[in-house]
Amino acid sequence: MRIFLLTLLMLCGATLAEGVVRCRMCGMDANKSQTLFVLHYQDGAVERTCSLHCVVLLEKVGDKGPVATIETRDFATGKLCDAKEAVYLGGGTLIPKGSMAPFLAAFSNRVTADQFAAKFKGKVVDYAGALRAVAEFDAKGQAR
Repeated sequence: MRIFLLTLLMLCGATLAEGVVRCRMCGMDANKSQTLFVLHYQDGAVERTCSLHCVVLLEKVGDKGPVATIETRDFATGKLCDAKEAVYLGGGTLIPKGSMAPFLAAFSNRVTADQFAAKFKGKVVDYAGALRAVAEFDAKGQAR
């Protein structure tokens, strides 16, 4: 019975360690990721991932139904914000901790994103641009 429960926990993306939430797509600790995404499904279920790339992969799997809303961690403040309203910095030297490539740091406002871009280079894009960056990354065969 104990082996069954441990297996069930692993398959559900959870672990026994308090506060650790494993990303179902890659196994990283989503809660520790500076690029945390929180998916809220229409049926009320909630799932955490470590990166936008893993969000895209989860949506392709589609086994939990439609996603109602998506939140992401603002890189500058650590607070959650609407992922579709956020802007993203990618392609520069900023590599967020606990994230999967392509590295895209989210910001709840453009001013802060531009300040980080001045320091770390890269390009600031909206949500659609961030999704294109993930698609281009996958098209180049760089996916894990």
